[in-house]
Amino acid sequence: MNTRSRLKKEELKLYGRLGVLIIVALFFIGCNHLDEVERENPTPHKESFPGTPLDEETVSTIQSVLDRATTEPFLENAPVSSDNLLMPPIPGVVVGIKIPDKQAWFGASGYSNLESKIPMEVDDKFKIASVTKSIVATAILKLSEETEALSIDDTVEEWLPGIVPNGGNITLRNLMMHSSCLNNYTSLDGFNVGMQQNPGQRWAHEVFLAMTFNAGPVCGNIGENFNYSNTNYFLLGMILEKVKKTTLNEVLKEYFFGPLELRNTYFQTAGDNLSGDYASGYFDLDQNFVLDEVPYVDPSALWAAGATVSDAKDLLTWVNAAFKTDGVLLSSALQEERISTGYEGPLNAGGAVLSDAGLKIGMGLIQRGEMLGHVGEIFGYSVYGGVYVEKQISIVVLTNKTRYVKEQNKEMDVFTIIDSIFLKLYPDDYTIAPIAQYSNTNAH
Repeated sequence: MNTRSRLKKEELKLYGRLGVLIIVALFFIGCNHLDEVERENPTPHKESFPGTPLDEETVSTIQSVLDRATTEPFLENAPVSSDNLLMPPIPGVVVGIKIPDKQAWFGASGYSNLESKIPMEVDDKFKIASVTKSIVATAILKLSEETEALSIDDTVEEWLPGIVPNGGNITLRNLMMHSSCLNNYTSLDGFNVGMQQNPGQRWAHEVFLAMTFNAGPVCGNIGENFNYSNTNYFLLGMILEKVKKTTLNEVLKEYFFGPLELRNTYFQTAGDNLSGDYASGYFDLDQNFVLDEVPYVDPSALWAAGATVSDAKDLLTWVNAAFKTDGVLLSSALQEERISTGYEGPLNAGGAVLSDAGLKIGMGLIQRGEMLGHVGEIFGYSVYGGVYVEKQISIVVLTNKTRYVKEQNKEMDVFTIIDSIFLKLYPDDYTIAPIAQYSNTNAH
């Protein structure tokens, strides 16, 4: 078996890897090739993020990382093999960063559409995939503060009676923290075969739940074993709809999108396509080192696990409100509990056990080394929003490419872009997570 075939096989094994919703399709919309064009620098958003402007050196440092990500597929000085030298770089990237007492800065590089040679702009919208989980979990937490009728330690059986096997032993906290032992529907053959045959088909919640329960649990110690599962968030979405007696879309509008004035953020519902200015998504569908524009995937395939669309400014607003110590969405006591309580230990992610990885799994958040937030990856898009905890710096990174199989963090992606930026800005303070470390090189 050649190396590319082996990598492809390994990739198919790893559906459901931490924060990843990679959907395989057997057809594509066309092969696109990158040409050089002139692009004006985007105008940063400033009105909602007061402070003094970032200095030119800091801006230049960040921009240099973005420009490298869209021209080179690997970190500087990273060891590469002859097999993957042909890997294409990220088509386009947008970054937003808010350093305390400084204005937020937004920058972009590359293309939002390769075929049409459309430059990436900081206002372009992206599918933010599993970052949706942080929004859904925050809604559950907020609801638990608003009414005594719901507690995060309620069982699933109390809210969805007769639906979930062993639901009397699974709590909402277990769902949020991926400790329910429920299988991950996106890892199952029924889902993947269906997506291969028709990525645009609409799915009913009951189909995913039947797949999950027929496959059986993945572990036996609820609350102790941690298995990343999109099924957990489908159930949380169903509970939110039942408690609020309205659609999940309306719940998220009421709680967050409206109050935070997230004007370019919306929750896709079945049949919806992307609207307005958005970045096209890319993936090497046939494994020939040429990026293909991804086909339409119906939002019902993701729903509460990952069907939100946003842009860099809105996502940075979300990060400030949800992940910082002074976040405004929850009471200070619950916010402190949320960002300080999590599971540290081996995590089962799509069949791969991640041990000593520097990860901590909390209620709708993941701490990865210095960074606390959430990653989202879906067919054609990879996004991260989080906070550099020690310095309370918020950062969002949005790209329009699904990663290849990662080999010890050599590939330029949302994580290595963040690591590269902070290692350049704070070389004496920032340490990358053990999961991201590799030998014979550095990230700056």
